[in-house]
Amino acid sequence: GAAGGAAAKLGEAVEPKWRDEQWEKGALAMLKKLVKHEWVEPTPSQIYFFTAPVVDMYPELREDYLRVVPEPMDMGTVHDQLCNGWYDRPEDFLEDLAKVFRNCVRYNGHKEDEFSRKYSGVAAHLLRYTYDMALEHIFRGPEMDAAPGAEEEDPDADAPDPAAEAYGSIMDTEDKPTAWALELPPPALSRGVRKQLRAAREAEVAAFDMESKAKDCKSVFKTLWQSKYKAYVRWFWDPVDLNRLPDYVTYISKPISVVEVEKNLDHVRYRKYGDFMDDLRLIFKNAMVYNEKKADYDPHSAKALADARHMATMLENILAMLTVDAAERRARAKFLNRLAKDDVARRNAEVQRRREEQYKAVEKQRERERTRQRRREEAYEKKTDIQLRAAAAFDDGDDEIGLDFEQREALEEKQRKEQLLREKRVRERARELRATLRASVDEVFRRLHRAPLRA
Repeated sequence: GAAGGAAAKLGEAVEPKWRDEQWEKGALAMLKKLVKHEWVEPTPSQIYFFTAPVVDMYPELREDYLRVVPEPMDMGTVHDQLCNGWYDRPEDFLEDLAKVFRNCVRYNGHKEDEFSRKYSGVAAHLLRYTYDMALEHIFRGPEMDAAPGAEEEDPDADAPDPAAEAYGSIMDTEDKPTAWALELPPPALSRGVRKQLRAAREAEVAAFDMESKAKDCKSVFKTLWQSKYKAYVRWFWDPVDLNRLPDYVTYISKPISVVEVEKNLDHVRYRKYGDFMDDLRLIFKNAMVYNEKKADYDPHSAKALADARHMATMLENILAMLTVDAAERRARAKFLNRLAKDDVARRNAEVQRRREEQYKAVEKQRERERTRQRRREEAYEKKTDIQLRAAAAFDDGDDEIGLDFEQREALEEKQRKEQLLREKRVRERARELRATLRASVDEVFRRLHRAPLRA
């Protein structure tokens, strides 16, 4: 389908029509990384769709979607336009990519159902992740940052941007996803904004507890051993040979190497991300401090100093991507935890609502029973009162007690029945007496008949 085709395009090694623009390579790398995100990657279990047009995935929503979103966009279209040289500036590419997630927030953010709210939060999260990656991947490119004279090209490039402060942290994005995604413009692609957001993000990530597996930290060593860094980092991979350089400890108080940092990470000796990043920076800082003193007369020290300075710059870019991924993963966990808590709260509220309904139903049933019992008691009391008043009237021979017509008829009917019952009893008693008398007479005659005659 459309999603499968878009996913194939994003995942395949397509030969792009480059114009020798460094930012285009970074943009393609950024897209490939973004499409592997668990909320983006097209899988059979995926419930969020960003890689194909919404109107193709859900034709039944076409009219309503286009009414709310006049300019649809998807990652597959962005990928095709990037590879075909459609974008003249990195800002145009970022605007289209951001539009994918902004449209999702715009369409789902105002809805009240649970899935739409979750979809909107996911899109806002991915939008902020996209901005953070864009500042690291698209702006000039990490290799160009380390090029000689890169800092002198634009003396105002490092100026901070007051608008960047509004972005805050990715950890706070999910609190108000609709307002954040729709009201804030994309950050300026400048070194000053990147440095400003990078410093704020690193300060936050440095305080994170180190995870047990620390896969993102271990990936740093794979990056350092890539061919483009291997020639530079070879000086600093293994511990310094103090027998060959006995004066090393005179200038360096804490010798450390890449291998030692890796062992410390494997043995879980780092409690915070900041400890790990500080040790990595210390590797090249030590090299610059020691070799700077000998660079004027020792060519090996001069080469080691140049490589240490280059790798110190490149390490900042590597650690910047580490902090981007670490902050995104922590923010994603926070978002999922909040969803889980909301789900538990909704379930508890539903259970409480059902309990209250059951309690109300039981109370209503009890009230009905009490009402019926009260009516029975009232009817019984009324009947008893009538009977007592009727009996009193009958005993006193006073029928002028203020009874109404129905009560009088009931009383007369009762009196007639009682009279008939008394007459019946009298007749039965008379029959019994006659039968007894007849039996007595018969017995007398039998005895007389059996007695012997006397002379």
